[in-house]
Amino acid sequence: MSIEGKVLTRGHGWGGPGPIIAEDPSVIAATLEFPLQVAGASSKELDTCDQVLSLQEDNTGVRLVVQALDEDGNPLDVQTLESYRIRILKPDGSSEDFVAQQLTNGTDGKIFIDLKISDVDQAGQYGIQGLFGLVGELISTRVGQFIGENNIVAPGGS
Repeated sequence: MSIEGKVLTRGHGWGGPGPIIAEDPSVIAATLEFPLQVAGASSKELDTCDQVLSLQEDNTGVRLVVQALDEDGNPLDVQTLESYRIRILKPDGSSEDFVAQQLTNGTDGKIFIDLKISDVDQAGQYGIQGLFGLVGELISTRVGQFIGENNIVAPGGS
């Protein structure tokens, strides 16, 4: 199987059991984008997602992008902020913070993380939130959602 000319494998070939793993860890097989307003009293409801985003458990090569939007739905310029994190809330109620990077130069409000095999390790509903920091100040987005789906169990249960 290839995506944009990059070979992906599990060691069992296409259709084999288990998740797809990129031979090259820098390969991004899929991107999920979450345009999220910065949380605050002046924010108005925006219809920023018209579909439910989902991904399979234990996949690598998935990039999660959070875009910070202002109260009018315009990208928030985050280029001068000092820290970027993406917080993921798992279905069991535990959460984890990931150090994020600007996707471009920060003027589009987009930050990202690339998932490792154990980052989405449960089936169910996940929450995702962008956190942007200055010294002594934290800007957070509203919480987006995605679904982690089980993989099909291989014949013989392994």
